[in-house]
Amino acid sequence: MFKYRAKALDSHRGYQTWHRQYDGRVVNWLENNPRVTEQQFTKYLMAFINNLG
Repeated sequence: MFKYRAKALDSHRGYQTWHRQYDGRVVNWLENNPRVTEQQFTKYLMAFINNLG
């Protein structure tokens, strides 16, 4: 299981549209990569986050 801490409580709750979209993209990626390692997942998340801005 992978765990990451949200920066703020509102982000954790996922009320913002952008956060729901973010979650959907990450879930989609995980569904398409069922044998992902922790290192691969972390690499994906870091690349994803770095490309948000």
